[in-house]
Amino acid sequence: MAVYEIPLTGVSQNLTVTLAGVAYQFTVTWRDYVSTYFLDIADGSGNTLVTGIALVPGSNLIGQFKPIGFGGMLKVVTPAGNAFPPNFGDFGSVAHLMFVTP
Repeated sequence: MAVYEIPLTGVSQNLTVTLAGVAYQFTVTWRDYVSTYFLDIADGSGNTLVTGIALVPGSNLIGQFKPIGFGGMLKVVTPAGNAFPPNFGDFGSVAHLMFVTP
């Protein structure tokens, strides 16, 4: 098992991430009306694969998308455990997005 941190900062952002040797485009957006970050994932060419994943702790965020073949689990880790989702500005300091391979 290997664990990698996706280098997020505490703002909405676009970045290219390599998971299990495959490049993906991540779009992370803060939505004020629900006080939650959301993740959209596209392939390396920009073709949408998954949209609207709430970045909350407690589960494998991409577990329901096994047919896409991400090659691991994507989890949010916070000091509060699974009790509270990250607040605006938390990613990169107190909240972390982790990719775990088997």
